Amino acid sequence: MAAPGDEVQANRLYYPRLSDDFEVAAGRIVVVPRGGTVHPNIDRLFRSLARAYGKRVVAVLLSGMGREGVDGLRAVQEAGGRTLVETPEAARFPNMPRAAGEAGVAMEVLPAGRHRRGRAPRAAGASPAQAL
Repeated sequence: MAAPGDEVQANRLYYPRLSDDFEVAAGRIVVVPRGGTVHPNIDRLFRSLARAYGKRVVAVLLSGMGREGVDGLRAVQEAGGRTLVETPEAARFPNMPRAAGEAGVAMEVLPAGRHRRGRAPRAAGASPAQAL
């Protein structure tokens, strides 16, 4: 579980409490209360990662409803990072991956679990220690 002020480290999975979203600033987790909305805001996280890490970001968008993720993936692309999206056909909820593909912000579209055959994907110029 992500806690305020946690240092972001490579090869770790961070997730917020159900009532919160989070961003990354200066290499640390910033917890943002969701303020009554039901669904998490992945765009907020992707945009903060693009600002903080630029071309070293690899953003992965999986199953979900609505168009959530499209703006954040666009920010990652504009910063020079990589964007990976689950195939809509393989997604339990295909709307988010489909919207990313339709918006042209998916650099790669693969079934979940097939990204680089189990190895963590790396952005251009990132060492394994820098990959998030």
